[in-house]
Amino acid sequence: IKASTYTAAGAITMKPGSNSTSAFTFQNASGTQQVVIDSTNTRLSVGTTAGASRLGVISNSTVASVPSETAIHVMGSNDFYNNAILLDGIGNSGTVIGRLANGTGASPSGATTDNYLLTLEGRGYLSAAYSGTLGRISVAAEENFTGSTAKTGIRFEVTPAGSVTPSEKMRLNGSGQLLLGTTTPTGGASVAMEISSTT
Repeated sequence: IKASTYTAAGAITMKPGSNSTSAFTFQNASGTQQVVIDSTNTRLSVGTTAGASRLGVISNSTVASVPSETAIHVMGSNDFYNNAILLDGIGNSGTVIGRLANGTGASPSGATTDNYLLTLEGRGYLSAAYSGTLGRISVAAEENFTGSTAKTGIRFEVTPAGSVTPSEKMRLNGSGQLLLGTTTPTGGASVAMEISSTT
């Protein structure tokens, strides 16, 4: 299709002759592929022809590995450049929202105790591969959710020296207590802060 402007009377459907890992490609003027639609694996890749997630925006010289094929979105900046996400709000702030339901999409059910509603994770490259979670800040359910009660807390997990396994070291619970070195308050509900020695 070559046209400067095309106006359709209705919906436009484009169908490849058969499923393909490069069913549709969009190139720059020199013929380099910039956007690829993979109809076999249902992926959209920008800046790479070998995306490994549902949506990949990559400008690295090498496509980084992803945790799993079910990853929705992978972003990579140019080598040695920061990779940043900007949420630009006019008259209001940018917002990151995490939602969780149990059950299925067709039949969801309430969140339950210790479900993570939103997580911010840190991972790093080890000697031969990327690590799992090394540090995490999470918003978690502290009770089974109903229509009238949904207690939550904020949890902080870090990895000590000599380990690659994070553990929770600080929690702000739904009762307003700040717990350092422990996740279970022993001083009663009236104690606003509790500190436990840790190794």
